[in-house]
Amino acid sequence: MTENRQLRIGIILPNFMSHTADGLLESLNHTFQKAGHFTMFVNTQGNLEAERESLKYFAKDADGIIITSCASEYSEIADVIPDQFPIIFLLSHPAGCPKTAIMVNDYSAIYQGIISLLNRKLERIACVVDHRESASGQAILKAYKDAITASGISYDENIIFNIENFTTFNPTQVFTQIIAHDCDAIFCSTSALTVSMTDCLIYYNHNLTNKSIALLGFGVSEMNITSNLNVDLIRHSCLEITSLAFQSLIYQINHPDEVQKERVLQLKGTLHMHKYNGLNILEDI
Repeated sequence: MTENRQLRIGIILPNFMSHTADGLLESLNHTFQKAGHFTMFVNTQGNLEAERESLKYFAKDADGIIITSCASEYSEIADVIPDQFPIIFLLSHPAGCPKTAIMVNDYSAIYQGIISLLNRKLERIACVVDHRESASGQAILKAYKDAITASGISYDENIIFNIENFTTFNPTQVFTQIIAHDCDAIFCSTSALTVSMTDCLIYYNHNLTNKSIALLGFGVSEMNITSNLNVDLIRHSCLEITSLAFQSLIYQINHPDEVQKERVLQLKGTLHMHKYNGLNILEDI
């Protein structure tokens, strides 16, 4: 049991992009340290070999692991994860993974967000997606494509921008391509991508000679979005995500003899649409 024992928790993330005080990294750290446990973080920069090395290290020196994996197939990392080692896959679920995964199911929120843009006559919607071949990337693209095609708009593969490695991602370069394709709006699949595109739009949309471009993206419900003028956000609570990860991992550590089985726990995001009222205040629609 974990009572009166400080656990060592290895946390493996593909990047440390965290734009608010309640970002995922800070929330994980706070949750475990508040319970008296010690956290160790690794940034793999989306590199599979770095992820494998991190798993090897933590499997020897940690009591449990939380990982946002960049592996598409569980077989790519299975040999470095002991069968019964406590591990939670967070916001990632490699194909064939026999472990517990905490995922978000945003189909409805994405679909509604895209339909809202289309109803505003914004028909050329670029999609900037993180790791499109992953399970989460495919789910996001399905919601996007379903909303586009249901509205009678042709699906255009040329305005789908796949980001394989966020550390080498050049938002200005991608934004330039989006402009070249005469897009009316942008949909970003992660909070980090959303912030990157927001930075580009702040300058572009403030130039009155440019056609204004709308943005639909992701954020966390604890964040202050006053800087994101006219940005519609699909939001999740970092506290809810990390609390579930904490409870699930502690349960595995406390029950080492229980056979681990595939469990996918899903959390739903909510769509928040905003308008700028001219007074530097955002109002929910």
